[in-house]
Amino acid sequence: MSSPVEAVTARVDAEALTSRCRKGNTEVSLDGMPPVHAVVDLDSPVLGLAKRARCDYLVVAEVADAGWAAPIELKSRTFRIARVVRQLQGGAELANEWLPESVAVTLCPVLVYGVRVFGKHRRRALDRRRIEFRGDGAKVRALRHGDLLVRAFASN
Repeated sequence: MSSPVEAVTARVDAEALTSRCRKGNTEVSLDGMPPVHAVVDLDSPVLGLAKRARCDYLVVAEVADAGWAAPIELKSRTFRIARVVRQLQGGAELANEWLPESVAVTLCPVLVYGVRVFGKHRRRALDRRRIEFRGDGAKVRALRHGDLLVRAFASN
């Protein structure tokens, strides 16, 4: 049985791997991440995913003998919750394809927003949605621009 990071990096072209999660003016900090992790830029042309719904990044990590897969969508301006959910679901489907069933992982979908006001209405709408992964539904974690990604793992 391989680790989640080994499984993903074996399936992804090295040109799609990156060391940060940033699009435009919005980013999530990878400070404090476990030493064993991989960040895949799902917008990388080498992956050939241009016609497929997907989020911006997929981060796979190993934390205390547990595997984590975090599809991440970054939004700097206004956005629709339904579109974000569709993009995160696409990232979860890629994680499922790249990670064999024998590799146990917890899905932790993350929306990183840069808008000044997220608002109660959007937060409630996001809380009602789940990202399906291997028969379970995972709640989307919302982080502000610049927040630590490990906060999403800790709250799961």
